[in-house]
Amino acid sequence: MSAQARPKARPRRRRVIRVNCDHLQYTTEDGEQAALRAGQWVEFRARITAMDNLTLMEFGGMSTDGDTAALAGQFAELVTFLAQKIAAWSWLDIDGDYAPMPEPSVEVLGDLDMEDLMALFEMYAGLTQPSPKASSPS
Repeated sequence: MSAQARPKARPRRRRVIRVNCDHLQYTTEDGEQAALRAGQWVEFRARITAMDNLTLMEFGGMSTDGDTAALAGQFAELVTFLAQKIAAWSWLDIDGDYAPMPEPSVEVLGDLDMEDLMALFEMYAGLTQPSPKASSPS
């Protein structure tokens, strides 16, 4: 009996969910609302676990109660969490240059302003919500 060679496994590609950033509105220095991220996108890893949902609920209920050390800890946890969830992006930095991705890192996300960080959080949190079509009775 001859040993059969096992077929070579193909590398597994991770599924991602691409979120268009045209909807993000920012307040400019002159007080106007602008879609500064129009045409840009973020790809999140598609696997959303039950633990991810619990973590999102915890972040959604963040409260500092004046404790800056607690806020710093929560901020660091949020940045670390998002760095694990972002697969790639096409975001430009403040100077119009591409941000140093697709390899997400805590350092890169930690350098974002709070408005961008919260936009990333809200986009990812939105992926965990059932779509109206999926939740409506047929």
